[in-house]
Parts: sequence; structure tokens; C-alpha cells
Amino acid sequence: MLVDYGSASPSEYLALLRAADQADCPVAVIPTAARPRFAEILASDELVLDLRDSAFRLLECPETVDAAVPAILRRGQVATADGAGEDLRRGSILALQGHGGPADAGFGPFMNLCSRGLYDASDQPTFPCYGTTRCFRQALYARADADTAGLIDPRDVKASLVILDGCGTLPVPGSLFPFATSLARGLLESRARALVLSHGVSASPLSAYVLLLALLAESAPLGVAVRAANRHRRVSAGTASIVGDGVAPWILVGNPIARVRGLHVNVLEPVAGAPQDFVCETPPGPTGALVRVPERSDGPAEVVTDPPCWVAGARFEGFGYLWLGHTESSSVVHARIKPRSIDPATWLRRQRQARGAATFLRGLAGAVARAGADASVMRTLADLWLAVEESAEPLVLSVIDAQVDVIADSIAGPMELSQHVETLDRVSAMAIAQAAATTGARLYRFWSPPWPSGHLTEGPTCSCGALTVMELRRHPGLQLARFNVRCPGCGPIGDVAAVPDTSGAPVPVVHCVPSRLVEVGSTLEWRLHFNDQARPGTACATVFDAFRRSRLCTASVRYGGDGRVLTLHAELPPEWPIGLSQAVVVICSEGQISLIDYDLVVRREPSRRLTIGGATA
Repeated sequence: MLVDYGSASPSEYLALLRAADQADCPVAVIPTAARPRFAEILASDELVLDLRDSAFRLLECPETVDAAVPAILRRGQVATADGAGEDLRRGSILALQGHGGPADAGFGPFMNLCSRGLYDASDQPTFPCYGTTRCFRQALYARADADTAGLIDPRDVKASLVILDGCGTLPVPGSLFPFATSLARGLLESRARALVLSHGVSASPLSAYVLLLALLAESAPLGVAVRAANRHRRVSAGTASIVGDGVAPWILVGNPIARVRGLHVNVLEPVAGAPQDFVCETPPGPTGALVRVPERSDGPAEVVTDPPCWVAGARFEGFGYLWLGHTESSSVVHARIKPRSIDPATWLRRQRQARGAATFLRGLAGAVARAGADASVMRTLADLWLAVEESAEPLVLSVIDAQVDVIADSIAGPMELSQHVETLDRVSAMAIAQAAATTGARLYRFWSPPWPSGHLTEGPTCSCGALTVMELRRHPGLQLARFNVRCPGCGPIGDVAAVPDTSGAPVPVVHCVPSRLVEVGSTLEWRLHFNDQARPGTACATVFDAFRRSRLCTASVRYGGDGRVLTLHAELPPEWPIGLSQAVVVICSEGQISLIDYDLVVRREPSRRLTIGGATA
């Protein structure tokens, strides 16, 4: 499409784009204002590209921060002037993703494309900095507005193929931003021979880049490869500002039938007898390897590699296109593509529970600090639970129906995160038990703000003979529930997590009916009975005297959440102070914290085994 920016209206232009899309036709735009380069652009029927001479600054792709990602994909982490200069000198591909627009775009503190140098003083300025030596973007980097650090004239770009993945990096004719002072014009006056720019909102997933490069490596024409990447984005829950399968957000400025030479994709066949298994060699160095494998499954998929290496990819027309990172331990990688088997409801629940655990631990950390003790462990645990909440989100999103053509890495998958949760359960239970001697046994007060209370139900009989009550409390935002268990004669007995049963009524995971009289030198035994709705977790117990000079803690014990009885033991030393002591049982199950706390009276009696706590549910 030859586009006259001086006469075309937005509606005419967009209608033509949509018509081309409906005809299933690859689209490319060449502004008539670029007439001096017409012949060169249209004659560019072959681009010679080399990944080793390329740079990708993809600030909206969180996967690229991983140290296992090929080095050329991690250029966005190089926030130095020298690093930006290196990228500008790349002669093959320069891919930039970040906050952008038709006239300027930012890709880090030292990579800000600026069109100020294209301004003609005879025109009305679009930006207030045109015709001046000031830049209103410099404040974003704590620099003076007259500072020129990080400002890049797009005419200085050296790459043959430039991908500018920001919002609206190609102006729509007749819109607010004229072509004369656009980044597109500046790049057309650089050494670039083809541009992939954008219309409207654009922040492409890494899978779109993998598909684009792999198709170019297979000699697909530029226009076909860009259209395929757009269609992949559309079916994989990507955003766009133009209705159509392949016309946005990326738009090609260049020759749509041009092909690429110099990129390579490894075409692999399945291992005999294992249609989902493949073997690939990943060369050492900064680029990794592009791979094509047969892949015809439905729904979200993931790649498991041995030895583990970084992977990202996309499914397209019966094939899986993957980008594999290099592994230091072996140049040969065994890979298996398999459906993602993640239950989103499980991880949604774990997200909520992790947030609840972090809230409680922060409240507990405040009490520990006010008592003059070191609260750093509690704060760290709170941060780690928040990290679990954050890490669970992509697991939930990775299995939504719209992500049908994304092939994701399994390194940060559910098994690893489940192991983190298990470890955090154990450490959190032990840390809470250790802190009880500092903060006091009534730990449930650290749910702040207090959860709204609900109805009362009858609970188990206390060891004193009185019938306990259980007060339901719900967190309306996190959809979590708890029971405060109280005895009218003995006071609080516990604060335990609850889960809804099939009728919607709350069911306690665990509750306690303790005996309050114990003897020095005896073996204390806590029997915890879990119902079949209880999740796996860790339990431990602690006892401390009224002066908080004597304390003991049991070892942490893991339970499987299968409805069985868990028993904790501790020996009460013969020299233990006589009189009032306090006991706390802590259960941590996937971030759900249950607390059983009560007073003990220690007596000098012959040593014998006593049951001082039990639970039924």
C-alpha cells in the first residue's frame, strides 16, 4: 500500500487495511513521503540477517530477565550508555519493545528514540520540545530537561530489520502525529531495509517473536511472517486496536515479498516410538537455537527439557516453533512437548492463601519488632509468600482457553512452585512457633484488619467439660474463612483455617480440645485429627513458661492432608518452672495458618505420658 500522509483520512486508511485482511492478504505500507527510497525498499527482495549481530530489548517480556535466556534477548537488562551504543551498531536485527508512540519511544534510560531532529521550524510543533534543546522525557530518568543523554536519532540506526514494538509507532494518516516528525520517517532515512512497526496498542509476547524469526528462517516472505505473528497474537489473547486476524498490531513497512537469508531453524523429527520427544543440539554462545517440531495437540502446551534449558515458543499450522537457550552441561538437549496440566482453581486458591499468610506474618513481624527482637525472618517470609502469590498468577493465566498456541517453558512450572510452597509451610510454622514466646500465645490478633465475624456454631467439648463455640470469620476480598474456637471457662482455644464443604457451610480443618494440667518430666503429646478436606502442610508445637525464660519446640512434621492423625511429641524437662505456661500448635497448609493456643498449669507429679491436646473435624 502506497500511503499519502497528506491526503488519506484515518477511516479510508483503516478500511483499506481491513479489506486486505479479509482477503487474507499480507500487508505492507510504504509512505509516499519516502519516495527517495522507493527503489531501494522495493528492490530489497532479500535481507541477510545474523542473530549474532542482533539485539532484542524487550522490556514488556518478563521471561527475558531469566539468566538462562540467550544473551541477545536480555539486552533490556543492560541499562548503560555503552550497552545502548553496542545495540545501535548491530547490523542485522534491532528489536525494541517498551513505551512508545509515533514521535518518540523509550526502551531504557539510554535508548530513547527521539524525532526532534526531524522538526522543520516552519511547521507547527507537535511536541513542546521541538525547536528547543529541552526534553520533557528526561525527568523520567532523573535528568535535567537539557540533558541529551540517552536521546537517539532514529536515523542513526544501523540494523537492516528494525522491530519497534511500542504503541502506535507508525502514525495513522490524518491522526494527531504527522509523518514528517515520526520515528517511521527517521528509520526510513537510516540503513534499515525493512521495518516492523505498530498500529495502536502493542506489547507482543515473546512467542510472537519466536514465530516471526522461525518463519523468516524458513524463507517465508516478510509480509507472510508478520501476518502470521499477528494472527498468533490474536488467538493467544493478545491485544490489538484494529479488528482483524492478521492486520495489527504489527505493520510491515517494506517489501512484503522480501525473504531472509542467514537465519537457521533446526527441523527435528520425533524420537522413534515417542511422538512428543525430540533431541536437539543447542550451540554455545549468545543466540541459542531455533527449532521446528511436529506439534498438533490442542490447548496450552509446555516443554520439559533434559538437561533443563530455557524455552519459549508458539504453535503454528501443525508445527511447534521453539527458541532454546544453551545449557552449559551438554550441547544435546532432550525435549518433550506436553499439554499443560495445571488446575487454575488450585492456584487461584493458593494465591489467596499466600496473600493471607503474608498479611499475618507482617502483623507478627511488627509485634516482634516492638518487643525489641529481630523481625527480619518474619518480614522475609512475608515477602516470600507474596512472591508465591505473584508466581502463581502466570500459572493460572497459562491454562486459560485463549492461550491455545503458546508453548511455554516448564522450568518455573507448578512442581517447582509447589516445592517452594512446601518449604515455606515448614519454615513459616517453625518461625511462628519460635516467635510465640516473644509476642505471646494469642497470635490470632495479628490478622489485621480483623476479618468480619459471622455466625456461631457449637464446637467440641473442652477438657473442662464446657461446650466450646466456633465463630466463623470470613475475608471478603480473599475468599478465605477461619474459625475462632472459644471455651466459656478457659478462654480462647484456637484460630483455625476453614474450607467450604459441598453445601457451602464452613468446615474446620482442625480444632483442639486440650487438657490443661501436665506434670514436669512428662512426655507431652499433641494428637491432631485432620478431615479429608485438609490440604498437605506442616505442623509443630511450642511451650514456654510465664516468664518466657524456658521454652521448647517440637520438630516440624509434614502431613499429607489425607485425613489421618498427626502426633507431635515433646519432653517437658524436670526443671521446668511450676505453674502457668502456654502452648501453641502451628499448622501451615499451603499458606493457610491455623493456631491452637492455650494455657497449661505445670505440677510436680510423677512422670507419665499425657495427652494434652487432641483434634477432630
